[in-house]
Amino acid sequence: MEMTELRPYFVIFFNGYIKYAFLFLFVANTSYLVILVLGYLNAKRLHTKARISYDRTKDLTSTLLPISMLIPAYNEELSINESIRSMLRLNYPRFELIVVNDGSSDDTIKVLIESFQLKPVDHAVPIRIATNRVRGVYKSQLYPSLTVIDKDNGGKADALNCGINYSVFPLVCCVDSDSLFDESGLIQMAMPFFEDQDKVVAVGGVIRVANGCVIENGNVKEIKVPWNYFAIVQVVEYLRAYLVGRMGWDYLNANSIISGAFGLFKKRAVIEVGGYSRNTIGEDLDLLLKMHMYYLKNNIPYEVHFLPAPICWTEVPTDLKTLGNQRSRWQQGLAEGLKSTIPMLFKPWSGVIGWVALPYMWLFELAAAPIELVGYFIMIGGYAFGLIDPVFSILFLLVTVVYGWILTFGAVVVEEMTFRKYKSTSDYFKLCLGTILEQVGFRQLHLYWRLRGVWRFLRKKHAWGKMKRTGFSKPQ
Repeated sequence: MEMTELRPYFVIFFNGYIKYAFLFLFVANTSYLVILVLGYLNAKRLHTKARISYDRTKDLTSTLLPISMLIPAYNEELSINESIRSMLRLNYPRFELIVVNDGSSDDTIKVLIESFQLKPVDHAVPIRIATNRVRGVYKSQLYPSLTVIDKDNGGKADALNCGINYSVFPLVCCVDSDSLFDESGLIQMAMPFFEDQDKVVAVGGVIRVANGCVIENGNVKEIKVPWNYFAIVQVVEYLRAYLVGRMGWDYLNANSIISGAFGLFKKRAVIEVGGYSRNTIGEDLDLLLKMHMYYLKNNIPYEVHFLPAPICWTEVPTDLKTLGNQRSRWQQGLAEGLKSTIPMLFKPWSGVIGWVALPYMWLFELAAAPIELVGYFIMIGGYAFGLIDPVFSILFLLVTVVYGWILTFGAVVVEEMTFRKYKSTSDYFKLCLGTILEQVGFRQLHLYWRLRGVWRFLRKKHAWGKMKRTGFSKPQ
């Protein structure tokens, strides 16, 4: 068929799409704005509460529940030492560190053995959750609280389940091996369990970008914003996701994810839902969604909290390939996690999670990427058939970009009005620059990565991809 013959069909499709596209953008942008406002209100409230609660519990630390820190490690020879040393200095009365080397192909286990004087021990445990074979268990001669498990590769979820099996304390804190904690972070995370040990089942903290910061002996000595393009963009992304996004959902008691890089759980609750699922690469999202479903369906009172004060610092990828693999993996994990929530959608027992949070995620986080792609094709077809006024399309694009900039800039404003971790004028200049850079270039790249993640989900292709590390001690 010739172009002129296709035109009537395209006009019908085009008019229908434009009608619903405007409705979609209106609902999406309104939702983002509401979450931004709720996030600010909640961050401000919890920031004040955190200071009061921390001062109150400093003299009551002996009553805090002991914690097992679970650290899965795969090819982390460059950053594992700094992370462990940072965690060993945590200000907490009683905790253990369990590092699970998940069949690394580099020198991770060798570095651990040499750095912490590890010696093999016989350590039989009850197998609460099935995992791949454990090759050896080691105890540090320098730090009695440090245990290292060497096992066959099975993925992050399998490594965490293995750590849960070997843990001895009632709370488990799951952290990434490329992460650093603020000294008081663990006490702040444990406070909700201190206040209500019966109902609280999970607590999440904030992830911030360590790139560009001055780090000495596992401690963040000076907080700075890096100059690297991809790192700057991720700094503002993380501010928006945590200080606005998750704070907003926490206000509604509807957080659907606690980051795998920094989450504290009641161990019994994790075991009750079968631990981390090994058939998904979005194990952190999947775990919390399983917990929501279990407690809501069985009408068991429970609470999930997100706190803005406890901070975990992480090295973010700055090369295109690693960053792209990470974002595709996140989107694939989102699709896998949401697929398992279909039985929760719009059920009488599912509450705000099933009626608000999950539909939002399905529509504005998962379906948004394919919808945006179709929009680009519609724009091209509209130009080809002379249906789009160039001035209108440019103005429409500018409004979309500016709105995205306003939402991201709002996260920077929340940071400035509450926590103020970034002190210098140059850092805030870079943050403002990052809000602009994200909308031009990075947003389009991110769309491609998200679509690739959806495609991998449809093909049922499970691949983490390699994470390229530079290490905390090197300039970034």
